[in-house]
Amino acid sequence: MSLKKSEAQLEIISLAEAVADEYCAKGKIDPCKILDAEKIGYGYGNYGDTFDGMLEFKDSKYYVYANLDRLSRPSSVRTRFTFGHELGHYYIDEHRIAIENGVGQHQSLCGMFDRSQCNEEREADLFAANLLMPPSRVIEFLGKHQKLTPLKQIQLMAAHFDSSITSSALQFIALSSAPTAAISWRPSGESAWVKLADEFRLDDTMKFWSKPKFQRAAEAPRDSASSIVLRGEEDCSSNATLASYIFANVKQGGHRDILLTEECMALGDYGALTIISKNSEVAI
Repeated sequence: MSLKKSEAQLEIISLAEAVADEYCAKGKIDPCKILDAEKIGYGYGNYGDTFDGMLEFKDSKYYVYANLDRLSRPSSVRTRFTFGHELGHYYIDEHRIAIENGVGQHQSLCGMFDRSQCNEEREADLFAANLLMPPSRVIEFLGKHQKLTPLKQIQLMAAHFDSSITSSALQFIALSSAPTAAISWRPSGESAWVKLADEFRLDDTMKFWSKPKFQRAAEAPRDSASSIVLRGEEDCSSNATLASYIFANVKQGGHRDILLTEECMALGDYGALTIISKNSEVAI
């Protein structure tokens, strides 16, 4: 079920998918192919902890720089997303005009999504996600894997579209019909954010799914999937649970205290991701 989008966001999503279809009509989206087609120069360097990517306008030509100190290697999913993000700044008219009329360059921290305090960065992240995972292709892909759990579908999405687990999870929540919530955990075990499709906030059963009961994984039941993964005992774990064990505003034994599936996956230096769904009777 799609997240509620503003008119501006819908335009960015449509723009990103149109670019994907024009330059990469089949197969995996290749941001470098798009950069080449637009005659945008690009390269890789070591720039410390300053930025993920930078779009520069100099001598009437655009350049994109990828910072390997933060992105690891040229072929990483983070580098792909960073190039998609910088293409967002190029294709979104307001961003490109501001760069051309301003200081001539824009440094970015990519993949922050709603956590970014800068609207331009959120818009470029939205563009990148929908460029690398075009909605129509994601919907078609998910239609072939509906019998799998949400986390398994997200893992397959990440592999198929060569994207990160986190960005794949957010795109899954935006486009899947499955009532799903995602909880991101920092490496320290603290909750970073919760995401739930807006339509489900209108459902009486699920409208209180926005606040985790535990802000730290150490406070969760030790046998919960999230606790097991964040203690480092397993890379992936799943279990059946109740809504009152996961969300703070659900009364134990009440009509909203429904049976859920909790799945959690370790993300290395990026903590862990928990996926909560109603679909408890599916193949793990």
